[in-house]
Amino acid sequence: MAIQVSYPGVYIDEYEPAAPIEGVSTSIAAFIGIAERGPIGEPRLVTSLDAFTALFGGPVAAATPYFMPLAVEGFFRNGGTTAFVLRVGTGSPAKAELSTAGAPGTLLARLHAVEEGPAGEGGSVTVTHTSALADAFTAAGAGTAAKAHRASTTVKAKIDATRRQVQVNDSSGFQPGDAVVLTDAADPTKTASLTVASVTPGIVRFTSSAAGIVDFNGGSLTTADLQPGTTVVRLTVPPAVSLRAQVPGGSVVMITDGTDTEWGTVTEVRADGITLAQPLTKSYDITQTTVATAELTLDIADPGGTTRSYPGLSTSRLHQAWWGSAVENPYARLTVIPDVFPTGDPRPAAGTTSVTGAVLDQPAASWTKVRTDITAHLALLAPIDEISIVTVPGLTDIPAQQAVVEHCELLFDRVAVLDAAKGSDLITVKTQRAALTGTLDKGFAALYYPWISVFDPSRKDQVLQPPSGHIAGIYAQTDARRGVHKAPANVGVAGASGVERRLTDTDQGVINLDGTNAIRVLPGRGQPVVWGARTTAGNRNWQYVNIRRLFLYLEESIQEGLRGSVFEPNDTGLWERVKRTVTEFLTRTWRDGALFGETAKDAFFVRIDDVLNPPATRKLGRLYIEIGVQPVYPAEFIIVRIGIWDGGAEAAES
Repeated sequence: MAIQVSYPGVYIDEYEPAAPIEGVSTSIAAFIGIAERGPIGEPRLVTSLDAFTALFGGPVAAATPYFMPLAVEGFFRNGGTTAFVLRVGTGSPAKAELSTAGAPGTLLARLHAVEEGPAGEGGSVTVTHTSALADAFTAAGAGTAAKAHRASTTVKAKIDATRRQVQVNDSSGFQPGDAVVLTDAADPTKTASLTVASVTPGIVRFTSSAAGIVDFNGGSLTTADLQPGTTVVRLTVPPAVSLRAQVPGGSVVMITDGTDTEWGTVTEVRADGITLAQPLTKSYDITQTTVATAELTLDIADPGGTTRSYPGLSTSRLHQAWWGSAVENPYARLTVIPDVFPTGDPRPAAGTTSVTGAVLDQPAASWTKVRTDITAHLALLAPIDEISIVTVPGLTDIPAQQAVVEHCELLFDRVAVLDAAKGSDLITVKTQRAALTGTLDKGFAALYYPWISVFDPSRKDQVLQPPSGHIAGIYAQTDARRGVHKAPANVGVAGASGVERRLTDTDQGVINLDGTNAIRVLPGRGQPVVWGARTTAGNRNWQYVNIRRLFLYLEESIQEGLRGSVFEPNDTGLWERVKRTVTEFLTRTWRDGALFGETAKDAFFVRIDDVLNPPATRKLGRLYIEIGVQPVYPAEFIIVRIGIWDGGAEAAES
C-alpha cells in the first residue's frame, strides 16, 4: 500500500524483498513391492530402516522373493533418508462394518484389525448411543433433553398507532429475532405471525405491523412453533447446565416433537440457544419440541479380551471428538467412509459387531499383482509431490517398466530407477534397454545391470538382489554430499558384496553407449561400484542422469518459488522482481558448481521483456520467462594423450 503524504517531513515505509526460491528435495524415493505385513495400497512415509521394519516387517525367506525389504535397507544404508512405501498385497485384515440403524443401513465406517490374517480375528466393537446434553439435563434434574424455549404472556393494552408494539405483563421471555404469535382478544381465531424487533420491560416491538388484529387488550403473545427454514433454536437452560460446554461447535443434534424428527449440525452456540448449519425442513410444536446432542461410545475389544473405551465421539468432522481422528487403538484402526451423509441418525446402529473375515496374503499372487496392476499402484503415488525417485525392486517385465517410465514423464517431477532382468546376458539387457526409451525421450529413467549380492538375514546367506533400492540411496547420498548436479557414479554400493556377473571393460562397452549403467567390481576395489550415469534417452541432450535430475530440480524449485507472483499485476515491476528472484536462485546454483561458466553471466540467463510479453500476450493473463542454463556434464571419458617429447619450452607450453 502506497504511503499517503500530507505534511512536509520524512516518511517511513517498510518493504520486503521477494522471498528467495528454496531448492526442492531431490532424494525422496518411492518403493512399490510386497512385504511381510503392513497397510496395503496406502503409501506410507518412512524415515529409517527401523520405521520400515516396524510397519512392514523385515526380510522374508519364502519361495516368492520379497525384494522390497532388502531394497529399502539398501536405500538407507547408501544414504537415503526419506521414502514412501507402497505395499501391494492380496490379503485383508479382519474387519467390522458400522452402518446406520435404518434399513438398508448406510455404511459409515470400517474397523480393520492392524494384524493381517487370522491373528486379527476374534475382536469386537460395541456401539452405544449417548447424549452429552441429555446427560447434563438429567444430572441437573431438568428432564432427559433440552426443551425448546417457549414464552407466553397476556397483552395489557390496545395496540399502538403503528400496530408494531404492544404492552405485556411479562416481556422477559422474549428477545429480538423470536418468531411469535399475537392473538386477538376479541376473536382468538384471529392471529398475526410476527418477529420481535426489540424488547424493553413491559413492551415488545415487532419488525412489521400486526394487520388484522382488532383488540390486543387481553389477548396473548406466545412463542411460535418452529417452522421450515428456521436455523436458530432457543432452549430453556437451567443455571446448572452450560450449553456451550455440552454442545461444542460441530455437534450433531436431534430435534423432535414426538411426531417429527430431524438431525442437524450446530455451527454456533449461545447461552440459551443454537444455530444450525442447515434450516429445518419440518414444522415442530414448540410445546413438545426437545433438542439432544447425538454422540456415541465405541468399546473395542481385541481377541485377547482387552477392551478400550472411546466415549463422547461424534460423527461430525467439525466436532472436536470426530471419531475418524479420536480413535487410536493398537488392535484395530477406524476408517470413516468419506462423503457419506445419512438422512436419519448419522450414528452407527447401537450393538456389538464381531471383527471377522480376514484373508491371508498370498505372496505369489501379490507379486503378480505388482506386475500386472502397476499402473494402478503408480496412480497412488501421483498425488505425492515430494517424490523424486521411483523404484519397483525386482520388476523387470518390459511393459510394466514402460508404465513406470510413462508415470515419471507424465508427472515431470521424478525419475525411475530400473533393474535389468535377473540372469541377463549382454544381448538381453541391450534388448531390454531398447524398449525403455520414453515417449518424451528426455531421460526420465535409468537402467542398472547386473544384480548385486547382499546378505539376507532371513536366510542367513548371500542372495542376489535387484540393485534399484541401493542405487536410489546412492542418488540421495550424492545429492547430500555434492549436489544433484553430480553424477551418481563412481560410488561404492554399501551392503553389496559382489555382483551376479563380473563385467570387463569390453563388456561394458557393449551396453554403455546404449544407456545401460554397469555395476562393477573394479581392480583394487572389492566393493561393487556404480560405473555409469546414463539415462534411457536416445536424445543426447538428456543422456546423463545428473542432467535430467538437475533440470527437474531447477524447474520444480522455480515453479514453487514463483507461486506467490500469480495474480500480481503483470507490469514491469513484477518482471523485475521475478527476474531478480530467479537470478538469485540460479546464482546460488552456479556457486554450488551445478552450472558451467567462469561467471554467473556465462552460466545462465533470465529474460523477461516486451518481445516475450507483447500486449496481446498480457491480455491473456500470461507472463513468459525465458531461462537458459549451461549444465556441467560428467567427465565420463578421460582421454590422456601421451607421446615422445624431445624437450623445449615451446613444445611443453603447447
